Amino acid sequence: MASLGLFRQESRLLRPEQKQSVLLERLKGFESVLVAFSGGLDSSYLLRMAVSALGKKAVAFTANSPALPRHEM
Repeated sequence: MASLGLFRQESRLLRPEQKQSVLLERLKGFESVLVAFSGGLDSSYLLRMAVSALGKKAVAFTANSPALPRHEM
């Protein structure tokens, strides 16, 4: 996980479109990903980028919990 810390430091110097390109390249380095999907902006964006990078090898899940009751899903 050390590379994530380095990414955070380096990302301050990048423009938004450069950050997106770096994210896509990093996601392409995985065989598959599982995204914890809450329906909020952050998880929606990550899921969209993961699907762009990996297609059907990007999967999302949403857990039923007190923080997100089933009737709000």
